[in-house]
Amino acid sequence: MGRTPYSLEQQVVTDEASAEARVRLYPQIFAVPPGRLTFDTQVAWTEDERQHLDGQCGIDLFVRDHPDILRAPVTFAVQERFRDMDYAAFRDITVTEWNRVPDVPGELHKIKAWVFVYGYYDRETRAFGEVVCINIPALMLSVVRGELPLSRGFNRRSGQDFLTVPFDDLTEHGLVVWTNGTR
Repeated sequence: MGRTPYSLEQQVVTDEASAEARVRLYPQIFAVPPGRLTFDTQVAWTEDERQHLDGQCGIDLFVRDHPDILRAPVTFAVQERFRDMDYAAFRDITVTEWNRVPDVPGELHKIKAWVFVYGYYDRETRAFGEVVCINIPALMLSVVRGELPLSRGFNRRSGQDFLTVPFDDLTEHGLVVWTNGTR
């Protein structure tokens, strides 16, 4: 599958935001004490695993929760996107739909994660703006059923067509399973 052009600078920001999210957001998303969650991130993956999980399945990490009532942890596949606070006024998710060169499907068609943690992050203050956690299977059903108002866009830098959905529409359709409520 085609990929968004790699940016080391963006990777550093994403890694920082993800590390902060593991401490500050995920315990809230799962409504558990911070020490109860464990994370399997790309740092521990082989290159083949990274290419398959991230590149082909849209999975950025696994979150494991071990409730006392269960004998083993429950594992959640997660995709993350943390955008710069400069974009916070948009209050929408963006999902690539098509890669024009090499003319192949984008992340919308490959994502296998269960939840999408999407929001805004200020690298300088290490603070999160508004963040939502979206139920991906329910999102996909809403897309194919035509239930969501989707807007289309084109990213000239990456050569990708993308879809956007406002946070309010995601909430109205019951697709947001958690939000920090920060605007």
